[in-house]
Amino acid sequence: MLGWLLTTLKLNKNKHLFISLLFGTGFISSFTTFSTFTIETIQLLENQLYIFAIVYVCASILLGILAAYIGYKLVGFKVGENR
Repeated sequence: MLGWLLTTLKLNKNKHLFISLLFGTGFISSFTTFSTFTIETIQLLENQLYIFAIVYVCASILLGILAAYIGYKLVGFKVGENR
């Protein structure tokens, strides 16, 4: 969702910078905070759930990258392309 929003706003030449900051930094990012990710990983490790911790970290990173890529693709933006 964040990938889609920021790419769409970039294609509009940042005409809506306030919206980008409000929703991108304020609203959307609050659901995917790094601190939550870190605490959940530490809790898994403290409970000696090492395999779950490894799967959680890897899946979170890979799915995060995939979600950002899908956001780019939804607006027809090609990675590395300048418009």
